[in-house]
Amino acid sequence: MIKNIKRVGIIFLAVAIVCLMAIGCLVSTNVIVVGGTKKDSLTNLENKEVVADSEFDENDYDFKLSGTCEAMATEWDKAVKQSKANGGTQVKVLMKGNWTAKDTTMVLDGKETETTAFGDDINAFKDGAIYIAEGVNILLDLNGYVVNRNIKKATYNGMVFWVNGGTLTIEDNTYDEEAVLKNYDLHKDLGIENLQYFIVNTIKGGITGGAGRNQSGGIYACAGSTINFNSGKLYGNIYAQNGGGIFAEAKCVVNINGGIIFGNKANVKGGGIYVVESTLNLNNGIILGNKSEADGGGVYALESKVNVEDIIVGTNSIYSGAGGGMCLISCDTIINNGLFYGNSNDYDGGGIYVSGTKEAIGKCTINNATVKNNFSQHGAGVYFRNDVEAVINNCEIGGNKSTNVGTGLLLYADVKCTINNINIHDNVAMHDSSFGVIGAGIIVATNSELTFNGGKVVNNRIIARTDELRHGYGVGIGIFDNNSESTSIINLNAGIVSGNRGWDDGVGLYNISPRAIVNIAKTFKIFDNYKVDENDEIIGASDVYVKQGEKINITGALEGVGEPHIG
Repeated sequence: MIKNIKRVGIIFLAVAIVCLMAIGCLVSTNVIVVGGTKKDSLTNLENKEVVADSEFDENDYDFKLSGTCEAMATEWDKAVKQSKANGGTQVKVLMKGNWTAKDTTMVLDGKETETTAFGDDINAFKDGAIYIAEGVNILLDLNGYVVNRNIKKATYNGMVFWVNGGTLTIEDNTYDEEAVLKNYDLHKDLGIENLQYFIVNTIKGGITGGAGRNQSGGIYACAGSTINFNSGKLYGNIYAQNGGGIFAEAKCVVNINGGIIFGNKANVKGGGIYVVESTLNLNNGIILGNKSEADGGGVYALESKVNVEDIIVGTNSIYSGAGGGMCLISCDTIINNGLFYGNSNDYDGGGIYVSGTKEAIGKCTINNATVKNNFSQHGAGVYFRNDVEAVINNCEIGGNKSTNVGTGLLLYADVKCTINNINIHDNVAMHDSSFGVIGAGIIVATNSELTFNGGKVVNNRIIARTDELRHGYGVGIGIFDNNSESTSIINLNAGIVSGNRGWDDGVGLYNISPRAIVNIAKTFKIFDNYKVDENDEIIGASDVYVKQGEKINITGALEGVGEPHIG
């Protein structure tokens, strides 16, 4: 009897394994399961059937949008009225088709204007935009479809959504976060066109087509509104001034909990997101390929609370100003586990730019972040400038490129920065001016203070475009003050500076500040930094340079240095 039971059990187990293998092959070759929390981690969504998983149920939604633009507008108006009547209770709306605004003519800003409109100016629409007033709370599930304002030319109030004191939540149950992140990791070095092809085009549900002349192109929020962007894509929106994707002001809360904000443009500041006197929580998702003319290609925040957790800010750009990836002015900022990759700027701050004023100090703590392959003229990786208090814990700043000073980390003008473990490596200053390059790794300047408690500054270097420009100092750490009354303080308590290469004295550490106080503890090592010739051949050791009449306080031996060079 026992033998028969065992035999039956073995046969059953074998059949079960065969069935599971067959099902597994079916899923892996034909279907991607998305939505809810059950996500397949396939790396390429192309030519795959997208289906909702068992957690998605249409019956969970109060209203469904389908049919013509007018039919969708009618259902949306019902949803808004229901939420308002129920004291701001959230109403769930599911899209069952693309919603494209219709061409029309209306009076905007006192002028007859050709524009587009989702509905007439009634309870749920204003100046053609989808309108959410105070006391209205709507969750919109894109369900793989697109909301498109479809404006051909920027107009007054040309945004897609206008949230005036209400709450708007955007999500897309077809969004597969794991697949998107894997595709980003695979293709992030292949340029924005490839990223668009492999990532953006595989995300179905989206918000697009806004072109605002006075407010945001995508989502405009004011008067204490709340925006929750959970998944889907916000893309291709344009604003003539600030905030191509999202513009939030006057005590709003913006929560980015997933999805992708891609390819939006602002003609002034904040290509992806612009917030002022509000709270911005970047909890997840990707901010990719946005542009602005001035500050903050990806994100611009002014006098706001900014919390960053597990965000990717990549391949955003600006033409001048500050912060290709993020520009944070007089904000209180905490960054945890972010990736700032491939952002660019022709002037200050490629990856992260933080600034403040005497009246509103910029505060920034960066934990476990990676800042790589960004580009700018000054401070390509991280740039703290003007009245900033900063702490950096367990971060990597590597592979960034600049055309002048402070490629990896730049502290300029009344900045206090404490580092508690960092890896600043392989940053390159591409020298193209007659001014000598200082600090491909770290630069400390003009009444600033650096406390270095652990980590390394290694393998940074300077590259000249011509032999005449072959000048470079302090490739590891450079110190200078262009103000005779300022005093920078540098406390090097623990860590190493090694493997850096340049053309002049003081490749490891260079001090030309007349009043700087430099303290080097015995647990901080500076060694194997080299001066090289035009063929990158080593000429000799070049670890520490102190300008005549200045001093460095050394409490321990500098390994491999010998006597510091006095210039």
